[in-house]
Amino acid sequence: MMITLLAKNLAGVSKMPKIVFSEKIGKLAIILKADEEVNATTFFSDPEDAMQIGLISTDSNRGIPKHKHLLFERNLSGTSEFLLVRRGSCSVNLWGIEEETVQSFNLNEGDSVLLLGGIHSIDSKTKNLLLLEVKQGPYAGSLDKVLLE
Repeated sequence: MMITLLAKNLAGVSKMPKIVFSEKIGKLAIILKADEEVNATTFFSDPEDAMQIGLISTDSNRGIPKHKHLLFERNLSGTSEFLLVRRGSCSVNLWGIEEETVQSFNLNEGDSVLLLGGIHSIDSKTKNLLLLEVKQGPYAGSLDKVLLE
């Protein structure tokens, strides 16, 4: 069973990203379309998600202050992935842990998705699709990923 909800009610967000859930797994994906806007820095992920996603909005020429991230050990299970469509369009297909279909959706240039769980595939809808992928490392080869039929 698939449930798609809009992100929590956030002040200053003109258009909400979609959050895709599976009854058995929980949050599978956060979908951000290229035209989404915020008036203030807004994160759409929850603090406990393995990866965080948000939009940073600054007033005037302020930018982001100089900072560093502290070293501390995190314990993660699985791998989350972020995909940004740089060129073309694609269909993202999501399945639950028992390979039950959850949802498919289209991404166009500038759209992005944070994949947090479940099974997924990407189908190109245009010639010369170009995706930027960011995921947690280090890559563990056959311990990290298995191809399914």
